[in-house]
Amino acid sequence: MLMSSHRCVLVVSLVASLLAVRPSAQTPSRQDAWLDPYRDNSAHLLGEALSSRHAWERLAEVGDTFGHRLSGSRALEDAIDWAVAEMKKDGLENVRKEPVKVPHWVRGQESLEIVSPRRHALVMLGMGNSVGTPAEGIEAELLIVRSFDELTAAGARARGKIVLFNVPFTTYGETVQF
Repeated sequence: MLMSSHRCVLVVSLVASLLAVRPSAQTPSRQDAWLDPYRDNSAHLLGEALSSRHAWERLAEVGDTFGHRLSGSRALEDAIDWAVAEMKKDGLENVRKEPVKVPHWVRGQESLEIVSPRRHALVMLGMGNSVGTPAEGIEAELLIVRSFDELTAAGARARGKIVLFNVPFTTYGETVQF
């Protein structure tokens, strides 16, 4: 039996809550007792979700149809319109979009060149939401550091220089700080 779409939406909303819920055979602690009224319904919704591929198929449809959905992108707007239309088709009530302010970053043209002792173009990638460089570019000496501590220790030596953080890529979350 396929799960109805409004149940699918509810399941997605409640899965995080269910992860914190212990099996009903255990006595809940005082801290999670507030979840008691929701346990039976949550277990039922989770059971429905696990007995059907509908939610996964819908998720695949979003990914396959719209691809990445970066904030402010046309793909995100199209995916939101699709989701609203699908929820209305599924019979959900009070479905609407809410206006929100979302930062939108547009990748510009990137270039990096060593100008001395000889000219040499380098490959580079600007990180999302990075600040643009003036059209005339920037020319300065380079200071290479391996950490924020090393930059702090450089003190006045860093003033007026381009700072290059020479750090290994571990994960995006760790490395993006540089």
